[in-house]
Amino acid sequence: MQFVPLTVFAQIDSSLTIADVYVNDKLEGQSSLSGPLVIQGLSAARSYTVRVQKQGYAVWQKTVTIFTDTDNVLQARLLPLTDALRRYTFSRTPFADRISIDGKLPSMALPVEVDLVLGAHELRYSDTASGFQWTTSLTLDLNSARTIHFQPEQVGMGRLAVVLSNPARYGYAFVYLPGQSRTQTTPFRQPLAVGRYALRIFRDGFHTVPSDTTIFIKPNEDLNIVVQMSPM
Repeated sequence: MQFVPLTVFAQIDSSLTIADVYVNDKLEGQSSLSGPLVIQGLSAARSYTVRVQKQGYAVWQKTVTIFTDTDNVLQARLLPLTDALRRYTFSRTPFADRISIDGKLPSMALPVEVDLVLGAHELRYSDTASGFQWTTSLTLDLNSARTIHFQPEQVGMGRLAVVLSNPARYGYAFVYLPGQSRTQTTPFRQPLAVGRYALRIFRDGFHTVPSDTTIFIKPNEDLNIVVQMSPM
């Protein structure tokens, strides 16, 4: 087995600083004002989680793989907690009504304001009624917008079809989706982004089942609605 060193610099702005350095949760030592901490005895081609801590500053953490044919150097730039902790608003979405951040439970109802440190976070969006969940990652830096919003198209697309059960007898029904420029007629087929939609199916002088209803489109789903229509 081949062993290689890992060099860790801890910096505040452009100056070196004293900070505790952990590898896989084991304290390896401290960086200094005059130079980095050089950690010996790490196995080549293995991954390690390096954490740098200093009181009053946000924790810096990164998972790295050690190689023999390159300099294994990390520069941990520490941010004061007052700078690293910021408030973000997670907007309401058509595909979820709750969010969990970094696995913390219970989940929170959207929209919600949350104080988060800069860096990487895992987001899990969930829709209570349909059971749908979507997980994504988010990296926050000093230039990140304070309002976090994902477009439904980023989550995925599905397809909706609305047809009459007896078109030969009654011909057609109207189909209306809020936000569309005009009312459609059956047979209606359209790709839709993931999320919840209010759907209206109607025709003057007729009963339609369903008529006013709410649907939820999931990624890659083909949702088919067969409408029963009869004269009033």
